[in-house]
Amino acid sequence: MLPEHLRLLVEISHKANQLAKKLTGSDRNDAYRLKAMACGLLIVEGAATVNGVHSGDIVGLDIPGCRSRIHVRVSYLQPEARRATVRMRSFAPAVAPLKDSWRGPTRDIGVKCEGR
Repeated sequence: MLPEHLRLLVEISHKANQLAKKLTGSDRNDAYRLKAMACGLLIVEGAATVNGVHSGDIVGLDIPGCRSRIHVRVSYLQPEARRATVRMRSFAPAVAPLKDSWRGPTRDIGVKCEGR
């Protein structure tokens, strides 16, 4: 179980993420930066670890006791959190959306089945 101050940071990151999805323009950017600030503090405190590296300078984070993953743009993190993330991401797998990783083989399988 996370200490109270870290649980509050997790809650802030999730609420800021939800808010960002409802906003547009610079307001959306500000909400994502708030999320990144909370995530950065979690990283620096050792409460969040990188579990995947996505395209577009984005990493997925695991937070103990948290039901869902959260993704954050590395360039939005504070310098100390960014340095820690760069170290952790060398041990995390690169992640691609499932639709991209299966696009080729599924097309080939369909062609082979129809050609019988």
